Amino acid sequence: MTTENEGNRQVAANEDPAIAASNRLRDIAFMSLFEPVCEYRDGVAVITIKPSSQLRSENSKRLDVGAVVAVLDQVAGVAVWSEAGALYPMATLSFSATFTRPVPYGPVQAKAKIKMRRGALVYIELSATSNEEGGEFIFGHATFLLGAFANVTSDREMDPLAPETGGWRSCRSFAESVKMQHAETESILRFEPWLIGAPDPPSLHGGVLISASIRAGEAHIGTTDRYNLASVSMEFLKGGQAEDVRFTPDMLQTGRRTRTLSVSGEQSNGRLISTAFLRFTLE
Repeated sequence: MTTENEGNRQVAANEDPAIAASNRLRDIAFMSLFEPVCEYRDGVAVITIKPSSQLRSENSKRLDVGAVVAVLDQVAGVAVWSEAGALYPMATLSFSATFTRPVPYGPVQAKAKIKMRRGALVYIELSATSNEEGGEFIFGHATFLLGAFANVTSDREMDPLAPETGGWRSCRSFAESVKMQHAETESILRFEPWLIGAPDPPSLHGGVLISASIRAGEAHIGTTDRYNLASVSMEFLKGGQAEDVRFTPDMLQTGRRTRTLSVSGEQSNGRLISTAFLRFTLE
């Protein structure tokens, strides 16, 4: 039986991509908080998550918006795996999502559908629906790059399945698993091994970086109970290394009912890895 080496995981060449994708989800430690159910067919993937105390937002009436966005990024990757027929290494280049209403508290289906592939670039349509509260509440798109870890360098060897990464199991919520420290002018995402999305070389999960950018913006506004996220657009400039990330928000526009911010993500030596634009609307 021939195999392909995807990081530190041996994938059988004839392994069913749906089974492989579901197994890979369990490899990403924080995804286990969602207890995801994964389905796929021909470039279309769906991850269903159930509401739980671990996924509640701080006001406890909704799901954590950062958690839902992280799942959307992940389901895009599953769609690419299903279409490619193997667990190729990949990276998120861009991600954009528009919220038609606040994130509800209930079962959510995150769906990704490949619209086009040109060479190593894959263009994906995204949506999130809640049957209990009026159907689709997020629509968006993402662009992925296959085999895209050449610009990530690290002298750390990291295995998301290794025993020392088991600390994530003590996290009581998604927000706690993505640890951030907020100050007046910046927010710091503290690196933990379970935030790794690709093990070889270790790089941060794209969904984690999107979620952290949103939380940095919320902290800068300071009134998350009054404002809802209306849209997020994020560009990934370089792969996130296995270290802390500093997010710097900048208020671009303050309207009567809206707040628009940019949030840049940097690592050591001023290495810019991402830039996001967020729009919040008054509740």
